[in-house]
Amino acid sequence: MKRQSIIVSALLCLNLCTLSAQTANAILDNFIETVESNTLVTDITMSIAEKAAQPISYSGKLQLRGEQFILSIFGTEAAYDGKTLYLYSADTDELTLTYPTEEELLEVNPVLFAKALRLKADVRFSAANKSQDIYSIDIIPHAKEAGISKFVIKLHKTTYLPQEITVTEDTQTSKLLFRNTAFSPTPPQCTITKPDAFLNDLR
Repeated sequence: MKRQSIIVSALLCLNLCTLSAQTANAILDNFIETVESNTLVTDITMSIAEKAAQPISYSGKLQLRGEQFILSIFGTEAAYDGKTLYLYSADTDELTLTYPTEEELLEVNPVLFAKALRLKADVRFSAANKSQDIYSIDIIPHAKEAGISKFVIKLHKTTYLPQEITVTEDTQTSKLLFRNTAFSPTPPQCTITKPDAFLNDLR
């Protein structure tokens, strides 16, 4: 009888763990689908903490819809319209146009990165997922992708609006905080025009 109880308990635990993983995956799917059909409009603060060094922070603005985005942060503007990547540097007054690789897009678009990473990772609720209002979801790669050991995203339970993304790598931790965040049905204007800037067209 005792052995049967242990087996039943183990099976229940396995079922609950599977259900938890499926639920975390479903929530992540819902968030990705929402960002693909609506424009995420937000202020952001990005902080980077190297080992044995003081963290550095930058503030900016982001509009994101699927793979398209427009970003303004630390004197740089970047935009992607689905074909061309626009990069403008205020320091050099230079506008660069390129056709980006998939890897380059993943580096600058955290939603695309999460979408790609989850296909080769374990997706589960964070151990600290105890908030009544926020989902905290861990994406743990099966093998380290570009040195990344963990990707954590926090989403509002009702709106699916992102609150925070944390990426843990070998030598640093990067955190993206979202403020004044909303979803808009209006597509973003994902081009940059600087008539007086030096144009560096690498397409």
